[in-house]
Amino acid sequence: MPDNPQPIYIKIPRRNLSDEVYAQVKANIISRAWKPGSKIPSENEMMQLFGVSRVSIRPAIQRLAGMGVLDVRRGDGTYVTELGATHLMGMLLPFLTIGDTEIIDVLEFRSILETESARLAAKMALPAQIRNLRDCIGKMKAAEGDYDTFSRHDLEFHLGIAEATGNSLIIKVNKMLHDLLDYAMREVVAITGFEDGISYHTRIADALEMRDAEKAAAEMRGHIETIIQKFIAHAEAKANQPGERRTTE
Repeated sequence: MPDNPQPIYIKIPRRNLSDEVYAQVKANIISRAWKPGSKIPSENEMMQLFGVSRVSIRPAIQRLAGMGVLDVRRGDGTYVTELGATHLMGMLLPFLTIGDTEIIDVLEFRSILETESARLAAKMALPAQIRNLRDCIGKMKAAEGDYDTFSRHDLEFHLGIAEATGNSLIIKVNKMLHDLLDYAMREVVAITGFEDGISYHTRIADALEMRDAEKAAAEMRGHIETIIQKFIAHAEAKANQPGERRTTE
């Protein structure tokens, strides 16, 4: 990224004007052409810079303000807020749709991220954090047969692993992934069953307690890879059922 990036002001084609304004404003923020804490051009100035009307400017600004990326101060102007991992991920998540293919993509990413998270957690976890993981496993056992409750405690266990690493970025990314998968987890649990999750989670917690980083990583990798393989098999079977064929555009 250049040391002193210049703001983008491209005349907007006469289509999807508000979306185009949004994209350019977002690009200026992400590139830090508009730095955190800086005041961005006024609506009148942006009308001239982008060559569009106020009607196209205002929704784009409101959209980014709603994400917490911009701070609109009445009577003063609009400022760029401090961007952290949560804001950056938040700018992407609203545009992601979650179907079978996307769930598999997220699970594959989790396999990479959480394998190394488990390895780090084995070195860094506090005794209280390991007890919390044991509590999550106990709640999962108590919730067998209840997909919604079980999946909630399943996600809590994985977030607990992230928190045990002590790495703030790993924690934030895990929270975002869990938000993304939250509504889909009931289906994932229904496909993969209760016993596998409890068994893998128990072995992962055991490895953390023994401070065995390699075993923790191997168990986490095996856990998520098992979920992926079962989910792929289910998705393929569903796609081959009469009346269930779907396009993958």
